[in-house]
Amino acid sequence: TMYNDDGVGLAAPQIGVSMRVITVDAGEGFSAVINPEIVEAGEEQESMEEGCLSLPDIRLEVRRPVRIKLRGMNVEGKTFEVELEGLLARVFQHEIDHLNGVLIIDHASTIQKQLFRTKLRRLEKAVS
Repeated sequence: TMYNDDGVGLAAPQIGVSMRVITVDAGEGFSAVINPEIVEAGEEQESMEEGCLSLPDIRLEVRRPVRIKLRGMNVEGKTFEVELEGLLARVFQHEIDHLNGVLIIDHASTIQKQLFRTKLRRLEKAVS
């Protein structure tokens, strides 16, 4: 699903799987992480436009930490920690948001949400 839709990340709940698993491939190779969590986030933040496979045609600026420390388990069941920065850190944060029930639209201001209201209603109808 991630590759078919030209995505760089996917969380299991996006495809109807109730597991805390994400997949990422932001150009540095495929990664699957079980029970990922951000254990540390740097103070420096930056805004960047993000899209989401769950909300097609909606793109908006999201402010996130530039650096994070991630803890998780690989597919062999081994726990690991890794420090990430830049786009890779952003993608992991985006996918972990999904596991926590957060979408990019939840990062939008009230005015931005009003601007996207028509698109969101159209998506709701398509899903219903």
